[in-house]
Amino acid sequence: MRHLAVLFVSLMGLVLPAHAEELKPRIAVLEIKGSLSRGQLSILSDKIRSGILLGVQGKDFVVMSRENTAVLLKDMGLDCEKVQGECEVETGRNIGAAYVVSGSVEDVGRGMMLLSLKIHDTKTGALKAAGDVRGEEVIDMVDLLQAESAKLMRQALGGGGQGGGAPVPVTPVAPSQAQYQLNFGGGGGGLDIAAKLKEQKCVRQAEQQGGQAREKRMADAIKLAQSKASQAWQARTEELQLCTRLERSKRDGCISAVEQWLSVARAMKVDLPSGVESVQTDCGQRQPAYPADSRVVQAKEVGTAENLLARLRLPGGKAVQQQGAFGALKTEVARLEDILNRYGDCPAMIESGGTEQGKMYLEQAKMVIEAEEVDMAPDIMDMLQMLMPQLEPNVKACQSQ
Repeated sequence: MRHLAVLFVSLMGLVLPAHAEELKPRIAVLEIKGSLSRGQLSILSDKIRSGILLGVQGKDFVVMSRENTAVLLKDMGLDCEKVQGECEVETGRNIGAAYVVSGSVEDVGRGMMLLSLKIHDTKTGALKAAGDVRGEEVIDMVDLLQAESAKLMRQALGGGGQGGGAPVPVTPVAPSQAQYQLNFGGGGGGLDIAAKLKEQKCVRQAEQQGGQAREKRMADAIKLAQSKASQAWQARTEELQLCTRLERSKRDGCISAVEQWLSVARAMKVDLPSGVESVQTDCGQRQPAYPADSRVVQAKEVGTAENLLARLRLPGGKAVQQQGAFGALKTEVARLEDILNRYGDCPAMIESGGTEQGKMYLEQAKMVIEAEEVDMAPDIMDMLQMLMPQLEPNVKACQSQ
């Protein structure tokens, strides 16, 4: 009998440590919910779990692993990835956890994601702590999660972030019925996902900024080409308009000058060679490569030049010239009237005086057309052809508003 008593005491000595471990208050970290990939959600959940471990350091708590939680939930007939909402507290209570940590990640717009965390007391159902972290990418939130989780855990335990707090009641847990010896090959570690996500973000940043730099250089080159074309046209406009009063046989030089200008101004080619762009990112300097780019643009005064060329090609004789100018005037009046109808109330057009001057010229031109004063048509036409290029910048400004 004495030997049996000794044996019983010895067996009790073997069981007590495991029993004491089971009676330590448990903290369950449920899997984070959201529209991210399963791998990304697992990374976030693991980072929270490591933060909770840091938050209870020096205290008599057990932080349940993902595998341990999954086994208990499976015994209850639940899927750990579908536990959410009001059942979080009940789930934590059923698996013997004193506290349950849950969270979700959502896209809140403008390229920003928000991960919300909550810690509940499973006995009372009370929300003990809540917080969130934000970031444009998963890696941004990963960098913040551990510290935030540790802070919230200390807050939940009543230590204000420094430890302490009242003892936590222990929920009895049924003894384990079986042990699993499984090896799935490395778990979720060793993939260096955080570093890859950061590099991916840096590559995209470099491609975007490099593309913007090239687009600006192309736009500047187009603007310069159009400016040079305008200068070349303005330098000869007055003389070419006077040329319309010459006899037809004496206008060939003027016609050639307009045709030469139009041959270039109708299709001005602007090229940007292929190359790399050096961009400084959070990962250091990156040099994305870009193919060659080529654009074909027109000078702003092409329409005006084509009208003038048509007048220069009219047969000789003053009456014939006047009649040709009268026909061209009707076309130009319709064009000016369309511009004023569309952009006459635009602030840029009003402030530059374009609206007032355009209405004045339009009124004079309509009077000439209505009275059929053919002899006045060349002079009015010259006025309009000088006005239209002046209105072009205002039209562009109005279109961009």
